[in-house]
Amino acid sequence: MEASFLTAAALIALAGAVFHGVVGGKIYMGHIKASELMPLTQSLSLVSWQMFTVFLVVSGVILLCVAMKPDLALLAYPVLVGNVLGAELVEEKTNYQYAGSHGVCFLYEI
Repeated sequence: MEASFLTAAALIALAGAVFHGVVGGKIYMGHIKASELMPLTQSLSLVSWQMFTVFLVVSGVILLCVAMKPDLALLAYPVLVGNVLGAELVEEKTNYQYAGSHGVCFLYEI
């Protein structure tokens, strides 16, 4: 049963990586290139976008490895810690709050 949950989580992470990297990347890149940000800011923004895609790929691969070989369960802890830390980025001291997990944040006005 646990292996099926891990496999499902791995497949979701890998599908998310493909969608985030390909579809989201094209949309995001179009918005960033059209903005009036400095070139360095644009490139840093795009690098951070792709780093999250890499995080999804690594998460999916690790969860798939743990699903196939439960002896490697310790490999999942850094993934879990990364997700928890991403979820903890919930509140900012502005008029906006960030809500989300897995590094995906939604911005809404208070």
